[in-house]
Amino acid sequence: MHIKIAAGALASLLVFSSCASMRHYAGNGRDIVVKFANDMLNTDYGYGRQEEGAGFDCSGLSQAAYAKAGIKIPRMVKDQYAKADKISTIEAKPGDLVFYTTYAPGATHVGIYIGNNRFIHAPSTGKKVSIVEMNNPYWKSRFICFGSFF
Repeated sequence: MHIKIAAGALASLLVFSSCASMRHYAGNGRDIVVKFANDMLNTDYGYGRQEEGAGFDCSGLSQAAYAKAGIKIPRMVKDQYAKADKISTIEAKPGDLVFYTTYAPGATHVGIYIGNNRFIHAPSTGKKVSIVEMNNPYWKSRFICFGSFF
């Protein structure tokens, strides 16, 4: 009887792991965070959302990406900013977070740094997860700092 249950469980695992929506994220934590963010490019923005298929807001995207790497981070931008280790621009590596002030004082927007002065973020209502150049005048003037959970 135990063999039948184990075989059934194995069959279920094989079926579910072959689904297109089930992605395997291997590698170190930074690689996993960046791969997840890249896989979410062109996903709809969704205020208050943090799930594949439902869309993301900026902090939901970063929280979901870190969760794929097995790292629990806070949900809200201000809390991610408060808890992250602040690092300099020269120390920043792909997978670190980049914080901005947009509509109010303090950290109000977050993206996932992917290297080469670029980050992935969920911008705002009506837009999709995208890659942005940090040298863009809008983002350059609103930059606060990099933060790391690694």
